[in-house]
Amino acid sequence: MFPKLNGPQSPSEIDRLVRVWPRLSPRVRAAILVLAGIREFPPADKRRPHVVTRRGETPAWLLPAMNLLKDTNGNLPDREIARRMGIAHSTLLRNQAYLRAREAFHRPHAEAGRHDPSKSTLRYRTKK
Repeated sequence: MFPKLNGPQSPSEIDRLVRVWPRLSPRVRAAILVLAGIREFPPADKRRPHVVTRRGETPAWLLPAMNLLKDTNGNLPDREIARRMGIAHSTLLRNQAYLRAREAFHRPHAEAGRHDPSKSTLRYRTKK
């Protein structure tokens, strides 16, 4: 199905691969190893185990994702959080609890301290 890489590759290609290898995703690394003939191609029926949570259950990845969001003060992109949790970013963004937590980090916070109604910018309507 995939062509195997025959013969030695040029040193510059190998050096470039060695430099970028740590930044490659595990999926890309596996694809390179399959194309190089080092690893066997996995059969089509063998898939990654994906545990589907029942309605109302908290997914196992949600709490670590929220902690990561909190630890980075909401500055880490959603794709990076999803990559670290081992899930698709679309799965992360479909979770309402995660979306509410992310929104809370990006919403401006009220000033701490006692509320002084005389300095309030809110005005109440009075009936005429």
